Amino acid sequence: MRNSEIRTLLGLHHTFLLSTFCSERHPMPHGDLMLSDLIADPYYNFFCPDAGFAWSALGSLSDTLHDRGRLPALYTTPLSPMGKDAPAGFSPHACDSWMLREASPRDTGITPGIEVRSITTDAREEFLTAFSSAYSSDDAVDLYGPLEESHIQALRRSFEITGPEYEKFYLLARSGGRAVGVAVLLVAGAHAGVYAVGTVPGVRRRGVGRALLNECSGLAFDTGATSLFLQVEAGTAAEKWYGKLGYRHAFHGTCYASGAPR
Repeated sequence: MRNSEIRTLLGLHHTFLLSTFCSERHPMPHGDLMLSDLIADPYYNFFCPDAGFAWSALGSLSDTLHDRGRLPALYTTPLSPMGKDAPAGFSPHACDSWMLREASPRDTGITPGIEVRSITTDAREEFLTAFSSAYSSDDAVDLYGPLEESHIQALRRSFEITGPEYEKFYLLARSGGRAVGVAVLLVAGAHAGVYAVGTVPGVRRRGVGRALLNECSGLAFDTGATSLFLQVEAGTAAEKWYGKLGYRHAFHGTCYASGAPR
């Protein structure tokens, strides 16, 4: 993948994070600083360096994160000047496989008995309950660690956040009148980002995730996007599952964290 394409996806990702789990984006020379006022996880509080970043500036960025009660953290990609090795004092926190596929019309009839709808604030609490259930289980499809209440608070607030540069859809899957899965889709021009895909325990491996991603593709296609992207923990069964649904690996992104907050 060309550097210009990676840079475009990262920019969209940071914009999309602002409408979901993050609260601040600070464009800086050769990179973006992302912060969340609710979630302390370094995955949502980091500096993402671009080519040309001077490592001499790392100390002041670490101080900025420290002052906000956050761990010093970096999110590195093929654009980062550090290569494959972490800076001294940093260790891997999470490693993403960025995956892409073409947007296409919905494939009808592939998941009988599962209905996926785009919902509004009227169904917000039902969505959040399903999200919490999906991401608080040991066998969650895409689990980065125990889910804290701060994630729910951020996602609840996100229903009120809109932007002129994108469209946002909260998708809720139901079966037999019960909420069984969730996803968030954001579309900006030719690109769509897929986030927060999860299936509640007890109904996994029954087509819920496939139904959600099918609707994501259809919605993206209807809205004018030509491709979808997502991030999934690298080397996991979830990455293989996305591959079976047409997503292909594009590049890795690694979150590194260091030290402890003041």
